[in-house]
Amino acid sequence: MSEDDIYLQLGQILLDTSPETAVKVIVEAELSPENDHCQFLYDYVDEDGKQDWFSPVSAQVDSELFDCLVELRKIYVQNAMTGGHPIWSKCVITLDVAVAKLGVEFKYD
Repeated sequence: MSEDDIYLQLGQILLDTSPETAVKVIVEAELSPENDHCQFLYDYVDEDGKQDWFSPVSAQVDSELFDCLVELRKIYVQNAMTGGHPIWSKCVITLDVAVAKLGVEFKYD
Protein backbone atom coordinates (compact mmCIF):
# COMPACT_ATOMS: atom_id res chain seq x y z
CA MET A 1 0.00 0.00 0.00
CA SER A 2 1.35 3.43 -0.92
CA GLU A 3 1.49 6.44 1.38
CA ASP A 4 -1.31 8.10 -0.61
CA ASP A 5 -3.45 4.95 -0.31
CA ILE A 6 -2.97 5.00 3.46
CA TYR A 7 -4.07 8.62 3.72
CA LEU A 8 -7.12 7.89 1.55
CA GLN A 9 -8.01 4.92 3.73
CA LEU A 10 -7.58 6.96 6.94
CA GLY A 11 -9.94 9.60 5.58
CA GLN A 12 -12.53 7.04 4.53
CA ILE A 13 -12.44 5.28 7.90
CA LEU A 14 -12.99 8.56 9.74
CA LEU A 15 -15.72 9.66 7.35
CA ASP A 16 -17.54 6.34 7.78
CA THR A 17 -17.35 6.37 11.59
CA SER A 18 -17.97 10.06 12.34
CA PRO A 19 -21.17 11.19 14.05
CA GLU A 20 -23.81 12.58 11.68
CA THR A 21 -23.50 16.08 13.17
CA ALA A 22 -19.71 16.19 12.83
CA VAL A 23 -18.10 18.86 10.68
CA LYS A 24 -14.62 17.95 11.92
CA VAL A 25 -13.25 14.68 13.31
CA ILE A 26 -10.13 14.59 15.49
CA VAL A 27 -8.33 11.39 16.42
CA GLU A 28 -5.32 11.31 18.72
CA ALA A 29 -3.24 8.15 18.37
CA GLU A 30 -0.30 6.88 20.40
CA LEU A 31 1.52 3.85 19.01
CA SER A 32 3.77 1.52 20.95
CA PRO A 33 7.45 1.40 19.91
CA GLU A 34 6.96 -2.25 18.96
CA ASN A 35 3.94 -1.52 16.70
CA ASP A 36 1.86 -4.03 18.66
CA HIS A 37 -0.79 -1.75 20.14
CA CYS A 38 -2.19 1.76 19.97
CA GLN A 39 -4.35 4.07 22.07
CA PHE A 40 -6.98 6.20 20.34
CA LEU A 41 -9.03 9.19 21.50
CA TYR A 42 -11.92 10.23 19.27
CA ASP A 43 -13.42 13.73 19.22
CA TYR A 44 -15.59 15.69 16.84
CA VAL A 45 -16.78 19.24 16.35
CA ASP A 46 -20.44 19.75 15.47
CA GLU A 47 -22.11 22.42 13.33
CA ASP A 48 -22.35 24.76 16.34
CA GLY A 49 -18.60 24.53 17.02
CA LYS A 50 -19.07 22.34 20.10
CA GLN A 51 -16.40 19.68 20.63
CA ASP A 52 -17.30 16.31 22.16
CA TRP A 53 -15.93 12.77 22.22
CA PHE A 54 -17.38 9.73 20.52
CA SER A 55 -16.80 6.00 20.35
CA PRO A 56 -16.54 4.27 16.98
CA VAL A 57 -19.37 1.92 16.10
CA SER A 58 -17.09 -1.12 16.29
CA ALA A 59 -13.64 -2.21 17.40
CA GLN A 60 -12.89 -2.83 13.73
CA VAL A 61 -12.35 0.94 13.36
CA ASP A 62 -9.51 0.83 15.90
CA SER A 63 -8.01 -2.16 14.13
CA GLU A 64 -8.16 -0.55 10.68
CA LEU A 65 -6.69 2.75 11.90
CA PHE A 66 -3.96 0.88 13.76
CA ASP A 67 -3.03 -1.12 10.64
CA CYS A 68 -2.84 2.08 8.56
CA LEU A 69 -0.63 3.86 11.09
CA VAL A 70 1.74 0.91 11.46
CA GLU A 71 2.05 0.69 7.68
CA LEU A 72 2.66 4.45 7.48
CA ARG A 73 5.44 4.23 10.08
CA LYS A 74 7.05 1.40 8.10
CA ILE A 75 7.04 3.56 4.97
CA TYR A 76 8.68 6.42 6.86
CA VAL A 77 11.43 4.14 8.18
CA GLN A 78 12.00 2.24 4.91
CA ASN A 79 12.26 5.45 2.89
CA ALA A 80 14.46 7.27 5.44
CA MET A 81 11.82 9.96 5.94
CA THR A 82 12.71 10.55 9.59
CA GLY A 83 15.63 12.91 9.00
CA GLY A 84 17.85 10.71 11.15
CA HIS A 85 15.55 11.08 14.13
CA PRO A 86 13.48 8.38 15.86
CA ILE A 87 10.16 7.62 14.19
CA TRP A 88 7.06 9.48 15.36
CA SER A 89 5.19 7.85 18.22
CA LYS A 90 1.98 9.88 18.25
CA CYS A 91 -0.17 11.69 15.77
CA VAL A 92 -3.30 13.78 15.55
CA ILE A 93 -5.49 13.02 12.56
CA THR A 94 -8.07 15.62 11.57
CA LEU A 95 -10.76 15.36 8.94
CA ASP A 96 -12.75 18.35 7.75
CA VAL A 97 -15.91 16.48 6.83
CA ALA A 98 -17.44 19.21 4.62
CA VAL A 99 -14.52 19.32 2.20
CA ALA A 100 -13.09 15.85 2.96
CA LYS A 101 -9.69 17.35 3.81
CA LEU A 102 -7.39 15.14 5.89
CA GLY A 103 -4.50 16.37 8.00
CA VAL A 104 -1.99 14.41 10.05
CA GLU A 105 0.28 16.05 12.61
CA PHE A 106 3.09 13.77 13.74
CA LYS A 107 4.43 14.04 17.28
CA TYR A 108 7.80 12.88 18.51
CA ASP A 109 8.95 11.95 22.01
